[in-house]
Amino acid sequence: MRKIGSASRKNFGSVAARSAFFSRKKVELSRLSENTIEHEFEALKARLENAEDALRAIRSGEVDAVVETDLAESRVFSLEGTDKVYRLLIETMGDGAVTLSPAGLILFCNRRFSEILHVPLEKIPGKGITEFIHDSDRDKIELLLRKASVRPEHVEVTITGSDGTKTPVQISISYLEEGIPEPVYCLVVTDISEQKRALEWTLNALARERELNEMKKCFVYMISHEFKTPLAAMLFALDFLTANKGDVSTEKRDRKMYLIRQSINQMTSMIDNVLTHSRVEAGMLSFNPKPVIINDWLVQFVENQKAYYQKHNVCCIVDNSLAREYLLDQDLLRQVLVNLINNAVKYSPESDKVDFKVGLEGNSIVFEVTDYGIGVPKSEACKLFEVFYRGSNVGNLRGTGLGLTIVKHMVERMGGKISVESEEGEGSTFRVVLPIINSR
Repeated sequence: MRKIGSASRKNFGSVAARSAFFSRKKVELSRLSENTIEHEFEALKARLENAEDALRAIRSGEVDAVVETDLAESRVFSLEGTDKVYRLLIETMGDGAVTLSPAGLILFCNRRFSEILHVPLEKIPGKGITEFIHDSDRDKIELLLRKASVRPEHVEVTITGSDGTKTPVQISISYLEEGIPEPVYCLVVTDISEQKRALEWTLNALARERELNEMKKCFVYMISHEFKTPLAAMLFALDFLTANKGDVSTEKRDRKMYLIRQSINQMTSMIDNVLTHSRVEAGMLSFNPKPVIINDWLVQFVENQKAYYQKHNVCCIVDNSLAREYLLDQDLLRQVLVNLINNAVKYSPESDKVDFKVGLEGNSIVFEVTDYGIGVPKSEACKLFEVFYRGSNVGNLRGTGLGLTIVKHMVERMGGKISVESEEGEGSTFRVVLPIINSR
């Protein structure tokens, strides 16, 4: 027979102990929950009181603030602190910021505005804004201030610093009067120097493109018309000689051959001018001075030229002091003088004289070519060296408008200068001044 009595009492004791344990824990948890709830309630009460105090201060105007609310919590930001952020933003912005009084006096400006003006920051407040505006734009800014009281305005003006520096700027202006003791103008000043330079470059590029297009048109015109005359003259002379082989006198034949030769020279000269101008535009005009006795070289040069000008007497006068060696680029100088003498002969059809003088002036050698022909109007003399330009009084006299442009570039390549004096109906004098380069 089993004995279960003692075991049963033992198990019962264990159940009773457990029951007592859970009862104690329940009491403890109850007390803990009450403490926690009470603590959280006190904390929430304190936050509500703080929030009510902040709201009362905001409503009464004692504090400017922003309240941010989300599901978790609400936060109050004082605008007193935020104002510092805005001030820092204005101080460090990339544009000038200016506050003006209704009379136009500067009350405040940031450092960027002083940099644009090239004026120390501390010397700007108290000055009138018009003191820094260029004279030609002061009326604009005064009109802008009047209009800005109605609506925001924008204008481009030039400001002038104490050192005379001129800076183009765009000014945006607003008029503020609500919520502040006194009305003010607020200006944002943007330096537009870079934009202006970019615009100028673009306009210059467009102008250059138009100029090149015009030059192309002139070149096509020149090729199609100026080449026709010498070609027609050669064709006429050749047809005449062919049709009258055995019946042409020596004199007539020589005249026709001379005409053919002149036409070929004319075409060759035009082609040379075109090719030389291309080299000039490409920056390929070389300068190679070599020792030469100018007197001897000029005598030979004039003798060679006389063979081409049967109807004109080229009178050459050379200073005896040039009977020594100098460094000259003979090729460039020859082309310069040939062009000038060719023009003198061409544009003086009613005269038979061309004067050619060479002499010394200080440290320079001076070449003068004078004709007594049609001249040019004084108002046009300064344009003669422009590409494809021809005087308005040339009439039917042929030409490409390239010769004097090339001459100017060649003279400048040799370090010299060229000028012209002319009177319509009286003739012209072209003067070339080259610096002396001694051979020793």
